[in-house]
Amino acid sequence: MFEYMHQDSRCTLREGIAEYYRENPGLKRDAELSPEARDFFRCHDAIHVLYGCDTSLTHEAIVKLSSFFGTTEGFGVMAGYRLYDSIDIYRQLKLTEILRTIAEAPVIVPRTLARCARQRLKWPWSAFDHLLDTPLCDLREEYGVSRCGRAKRRACARRPASRTPPPPLRARFRASSAAADRYRTNRTTPACLRAARR
Repeated sequence: MFEYMHQDSRCTLREGIAEYYRENPGLKRDAELSPEARDFFRCHDAIHVLYGCDTSLTHEAIVKLSSFFGTTEGFGVMAGYRLYDSIDIYRQLKLTEILRTIAEAPVIVPRTLARCARQRLKWPWSAFDHLLDTPLCDLREEYGVSRCGRAKRRACARRPASRTPPPPLRARFRASSAAADRYRTNRTTPACLRAARR
């Protein structure tokens, strides 16, 4: 998992986008695209980073839904997906990826819609330049964005098992028996006698 994909990542949005490009050198960007496509993918890639998504088709579906329902642009984003540059990318998809994503859709779609519904604010689709140097954890907190995936925070990792061995079975049995005796005594002995014994 890349650094920008952690919910509590301290890297800035700018650093997260740079990492996203660095880890995906095969992406068509800059001079290879039309001006409209460059502007679209600039916003699209920021959504990848903000929502902690990679370039798998499943995550692309999450990015698309999040763009529709979690940003200020809404369904206006469809114009970017109709560009020739976007369509050309879709033509390169493998059939197995498409079938796998279709099979996962009954889980992906409602989960992503629920995640977008829990957002505090809509993400500014294109007007986010002033947020580029803000840590991702702060942006996700402010906008109420949860990254895609099950584990939300690295702190949720399983703790190492305690090195202290459990007490022997016989000792545990004696302790439980003594507790049971005290319980029976308290149930059957009048309160005045219990007070006197103390």
